[in-house]
Amino acid sequence: MFSKPKRTGSPPKKVEFVGEIETFLRMLRAERGVSTNTLSAYRHDLDDFFSFIAKSRYGDVEITSGQIRQYLSDLVERGLSSSSRARRLSALK
Repeated sequence: MFSKPKRTGSPPKKVEFVGEIETFLRMLRAERGVSTNTLSAYRHDLDDFFSFIAKSRYGDVEITSGQIRQYLSDLVERGLSSSSRARRLSALK
């Protein structure tokens, strides 16, 4: 499903999935009845992930399992707790 992105020397592209994120959050609210706080947390988590991807300097916007592993390693380096990392991974799934 995901192909390996190409590395480029150009500045990172701004990764925008605002529409997809909002659709996902609306689905969570409608189908699963999640709280406003949960929606806010998921929005923050997804924004953080896509900011990480934008900084990774990949030419194409194709998310790989390797990029997700790098992101999770970055969260460890930033000192996030295991429960916070688990929630962020849940948001990505």
